[in-house]
Amino acid sequence: MPKAAVKPEFNPQLLAAMIAAAPLDLAKAQRLADEFDAKPKSIIAKALREKIPYVKQERVRKDGKPVASKEATVGKIEAALEVDVGAFDGLEKASKASLEALLAAIPAVEADAE
Repeated sequence: MPKAAVKPEFNPQLLAAMIAAAPLDLAKAQRLADEFDAKPKSIIAKALREKIPYVKQERVRKDGKPVASKEATVGKIEAALEVDVGAFDGLEKASKASLEALLAAIPAVEADAE
């Protein structure tokens, strides 16, 4: 059985550069990785271990909108219609597109009622 490869230690210059660049984000981690011949994920992992502030990249959908669960969308619908929480249990089984269309239509309905 071959010996496990020895992981290289982080050099003090890299650690100092990480602290100086704080708060880190993905772009800064990639720049530091290029500069110090390391992998961006290892830079991010070291920053988290050393408690150096790191700003996670916000998750977005393919169309650029933020990721939201269907349960959260149903909650927004309930809030917009001012009904009790849980009044629309089971609605989260509808398609995401249908829920978003319903949520988008609610302000138009309220404007017509006034």
